[in-house]
Amino acid sequence: MKEMSTLKNLLILLAALAVVTVGCNEKRRAVELAAQGGGANGDTGDAEIAGLAIDPGLQGESYVAITRYDQLLPSLGALTGTTASAETQRVYGLGESSLSKTGSVEDVTSGLWMAITAVSGSVCTDLYDKERALADAQRIYYRGIALMGSDTSVAAESRFMAQKENVIKRLALGVWGRYPSSSELSDFDTALTESGLFGRDLTEAERKNALLISCSGVLGSLAAHVK
Repeated sequence: MKEMSTLKNLLILLAALAVVTVGCNEKRRAVELAAQGGGANGDTGDAEIAGLAIDPGLQGESYVAITRYDQLLPSLGALTGTTASAETQRVYGLGESSLSKTGSVEDVTSGLWMAITAVSGSVCTDLYDKERALADAQRIYYRGIALMGSDTSVAAESRFMAQKENVIKRLALGVWGRYPSSSELSDFDTALTESGLFGRDLTEAERKNALLISCSGVLGSLAAHVK
């Protein structure tokens, strides 16, 4: 029942997030440059980070295609800098028949979005595992935050709470090409609160789950897949 509640909250979060996208490599490069400059922009929703401005003309455009079945794993891999694990490929195989074959928005169904959500969640696990093995300075998205097994001290919880929003901002910049709005950040907090993962001290495993839900919310949103 807890897993179903978490999934419901994630789907509510995905439905609340807005639509915008730019090229995969350009977006991830923006976050890499931001990481070199010390992390995500403090608290604004603008498109500038560490001296790098994303073309405002790319924001707010109308798009009329959705990620095709054969684009999903390459796209998510490019956005996160990961290679699909055996588990991610298995999850993709289970949902492949529900994914769009043509890229038409008319293909959008609840089954398609469930498949995208599942694959996105598995890619987020790949990303977590990849960055957990790296030194903090080498990470792109999870800089400044204690990942599972890297720090079990009480101070890790304080750093998690301080950096959680910046992690979401870096993920959004890398995947959507922009920062999340204040209302979108609130949607993330609502999803985590309803999953019992916000507003209290979390265990190491719970911090991991909170990051995976947040990452899945970004990667599985309309903003990541509608062009």
